[in-house]
Amino acid sequence: MQSSVKSLFYLVLCAVVAISSCRKEPDVSPVGDEYAVVSGKKISKVIYSENPRMYISEDALHYNYKYDSAGKLLCVEYGSETDGIYNKISETVFEYDDNKLKSIKIGDQEHCSFIYGSGGRLSKVESESAYYGEMDVDCNYDNHGHLSTVENTGWRWVYAWNGDDIVRSEMFVKQINDEADEESDPGLEYSYKLQEFTYSGIINNFNVLIDGLCLPQWGEIKWNSRAIAFMKFIGSFPSLHLPVVYNNDGTALTIKYERNSDGDIFRIVMDGYRVWELEYK
Repeated sequence: MQSSVKSLFYLVLCAVVAISSCRKEPDVSPVGDEYAVVSGKKISKVIYSENPRMYISEDALHYNYKYDSAGKLLCVEYGSETDGIYNKISETVFEYDDNKLKSIKIGDQEHCSFIYGSGGRLSKVESESAYYGEMDVDCNYDNHGHLSTVENTGWRWVYAWNGDDIVRSEMFVKQINDEADEESDPGLEYSYKLQEFTYSGIINNFNVLIDGLCLPQWGEIKWNSRAIAFMKFIGSFPSLHLPVVYNNDGTALTIKYERNSDGDIFRIVMDGYRVWELEYK
């Protein structure tokens, strides 16, 4: 049960971070290596794989992106490939009200609705799942308009920013004291997960989020096969720049980027064995 609850928290957290972090693109046109993408193309596919090490699976994960004629993301198909055989697992469909995201649907099992407050910023996510039930998540912002906390009744993510980059994210879980009066002693919070980020000078102008690259998240990329087909594929990356070091609960992982003949980043390698390959159209 605990892992099921964590996976739902992970789903909703990714949705909140992705929508809430939408920012205005830089006014300067992409030039040289200062930007992730210089050709102006959109990502059509991402293939994630891990080099065999420490009994890690060799299965490849596929994300296929579908757009309408105006370039708006309509859905993401998620599947796995083993020994050259592809297997579709799920599909995430996006629904809009004009240009604002209204809801998403993952197969026939999960649905999320998005409620916006003052200034058009996301204020609440209402999630309903056939597996995990209903859950509401609230979003709060600092004086600079940056997402500061994401929380519900049982947990809370807290973010620290340096300029337009998230440099620290920490999760707190409420430990309820069943024997105490909740009004006078609602319980204590303890830190469950700490993540810190160091950034390059590369501005992240990918049109979709790259799953697992450095989104504040619960666990490893293949921690839950259904969770990673969620809302993080929409909107801008939480931080303005691409990370070069991802410190996950004390373990520092280095990140390197490779460019194709168009000058676009087409391969990302984390810690020497986690690899993302990007295709454009």
